[in-house]
Formats: sequence, C-alpha cells, structure tokens
Amino acid sequence: APPMGWLFVKRRMAAELGEHWQKSFKEFSKEASRAASLGQVHKAKLPSGKEVACKLQYPDMMSAVTADLSQLRLIFSIYQSYNKAINTTPINIKKFRDFSKPLVTYGILRGTGDLFHKVKDFYYIDHGYFSSSSRSFEQGKTFIESLDGYFRVVKNDFFHSGKGNCKSDRFDKLNIQIKEKRNSGEFIILSEPSIYVKKFFQLDDWVKKTIAEISKYTDRKIYVHNKQSKIPLDLLLNKAWAFVSDQSTAGFKAMLAGVPAHFTNKTLKGINSIKEIEDGDININIFYNIAYGQWTLNEMQSGETWEYINRFN
Repeated sequence: APPMGWLFVKRRMAAELGEHWQKSFKEFSKEASRAASLGQVHKAKLPSGKEVACKLQYPDMMSAVTADLSQLRLIFSIYQSYNKAINTTPINIKKFRDFSKPLVTYGILRGTGDLFHKVKDFYYIDHGYFSSSSRSFEQGKTFIESLDGYFRVVKNDFFHSGKGNCKSDRFDKLNIQIKEKRNSGEFIILSEPSIYVKKFFQLDDWVKKTIAEISKYTDRKIYVHNKQSKIPLDLLLNKAWAFVSDQSTAGFKAMLAGVPAHFTNKTLKGINSIKEIEDGDININIFYNIAYGQWTLNEMQSGETWEYINRFN
C-alpha cells in the first residue's frame, strides 16, 4: 500500500504523543521505510542515540478490519447456502494449498488475488455495474458504506463481456435512464487503474501505452482521471467524447450518460476497442446482459444467483 504523507504522520504522532512529540526523538524520518494496508513504519532515533522503528497504525483500522471480516463472512455464508458441502471456515491464505476446490471471494486484495491464478474454478464478487452498494474512496482505499445494492458475480473471470441474449426485465426494474449517444465532445476521459489493479492485471505503464495507442486514431485531448481526482467523473462526462479504461465499471456509467466506452481488457474490448475511438457504439443489449451478471445479497441467499450462473456458464 502507498504510504501516507508527512502531514498525516505529524497528525497521528501528535494525537498519540502530544503536540511536542518531536522532542521525544533525536531524529525522525519523514519518509516511511515500510507501508502496508494497516499502517506504516518510520525509522527514528531516541535522544539516547538508540535507533528505533515507529509503527503508525492508520486511524479507525479496527472498524475497517471488522467491516472487511463481516463482509467476507456474509458472502461465505451466502455461498454455503448454495452448496452445503463447502467449508467456509476462515483460512490462512498463505498456507492454502487445495486448489482443486472452487474459490469464492470478494475483490483481489489481502492475498486473495494470488489464488485466482492457481485455482481451477472460482466465483468473483465485486461491486455491481448499476445501483451498486454505495462506496467511498480515501487515501487509495475503498470503503463499502452499505450492502443494500447490487454486486457483480462472475464465474472464472472478473468481468462480464456484455455478450448474450438476456431479457430486459432486470435492467428495466432499475428505472435507469439511458441518454442518447453523444455526437460531440471536447476530450477523451482516460480512466487510470488503481495501483492494486495495475499490479494484479500487470498494467505497468498502461496510461502511457494507452495514450500512445489512442493517438494513432484521434488527435482529441485526453484527460487522465482516477478515483482521487478532484473533478467528479459525472461532471467530466458532460463534455466527454469517449471514455477509455482497461476494465473500470465506470465505463458502463459513461455509456448510460451517452458517452461510448472503450476497453483494453480482453473480456471487455468487444464492447468498443481503441481502434473505434472515433466511432464508438452504445448497444442497449449490453445493459440487459450485464444486469443478469449482478445480484443483491437477498438473491444470493435465496439461491437464484447460483442457479442462474451454473445454468448459463
């Protein structure tokens, strides 16, 4: 995980040791020597000259960890309701070796992502495409604020291709308005993947490479956007010609706003590729199809989700 900045360090140290905390050290490194999801470590030297390591735990980590565990237990219990033979006892990921059994997990962090490369079959759960549970982004972390919305569930992949012949009923009941395709725009939005996504999907230099690829087919201005950008995506979409990402579900939001989405991910690039940047399409059938790829927790608990997935996959 990326380390927090010096202002954060000073606030945390002052909260723990008081306003004049720096007097407790002869030296204190402003740069973290190590950083992880729970906190970071700074090298320091006491007035006696003894070298020490100061570990700063990120604020409110107990509630964040508790929330993570609650969500995992809930999703495991949902899958167990589908298949009673599955043991959903928490496991030590580093010691997990039985790759013959199906794996079900939420997201790719905390070591679970490594298992996807080893297991034969897996069910991937993440936030939905439309009407998903509300989330917030802070310091590179994602927090799920409620579990009332939709979650995407994919078997042996991380995204749905949008292909299929699904009915419109599941999408229709969401009452989502689809705007007409944009016929003008000032720039192309390039959605930068998070550091975790870049690492997992091996997207080193993705932004640089994708800009170069886009420039082969258009001379339009390119605006790089990510989860920490100050300008909300909704505002940018009002003046955008196209939206480009590797696999961001924000691409579907863009299409709902009348802005064609183009993907580089092998599963999604059939929707629109970079080559089609000047003539992107918005196919309404894609919305119908992926609406059958997202489910509520109640639908998972009832077994409807698993019955559908195993019938059509």
